[in-house]
Amino acid sequence: MRPSPPAISCALLLALAASAHAGDEFFPIKHVFDKNEIPVVVSDRQTEFSLDGKSWSPAVATWVHPGWAQLQGATWIWRVAKVSPDEAHNGSPVITFRRRFTPPAGVTRATLRITADNAYKVTLNGEVVGSSGELSAASNVDDGHWQTFDAYAVPLKPGENVLVVSAVNYHSSATKGDGNPGGVVFSLAAPRESAK
Repeated sequence: MRPSPPAISCALLLALAASAHAGDEFFPIKHVFDKNEIPVVVSDRQTEFSLDGKSWSPAVATWVHPGWAQLQGATWIWRVAKVSPDEAHNGSPVITFRRRFTPPAGVTRATLRITADNAYKVTLNGEVVGSSGELSAASNVDDGHWQTFDAYAVPLKPGENVLVVSAVNYHSSATKGDGNPGGVVFSLAAPRESAK
């Protein structure tokens, strides 16, 4: 029996996806920004995560759900590459991500683009920037927000800045196995003319 063209296409896509899984990252995204912007910082393995706000570990590039929006230059991150069946079914605790960075000289403003599966709250240098969804695993109001990005104009200060994102993956009683992934993705980019 000869395989159908869709079956062949599916097999090729799976093979490509498997080759992209070499190493610890899943579907790393090339660091490319709009030619009128300069990257300031992105979500990647230099981002840290904590469950208690005291003990910090490097974030992990997570499995990328096919429905998730892609953000050039950034990697979807979580505390594990694939959530456990328990987390997929019951949801996650609130996970806090922290990224320390120093902007390029002369850059005092940037645009933060961010989304999460399922909810987030973001602060920059201790000031609340924005949020989306309820930070509770018990919530199941999945509005598909993770298919788009929120954008915020944010001020940057000279020297070290600290971006903090609290995120949660909602429970899914219909999920079996790891089919309810969790993830956060963000980037900060500044207009090119703002850099000196």
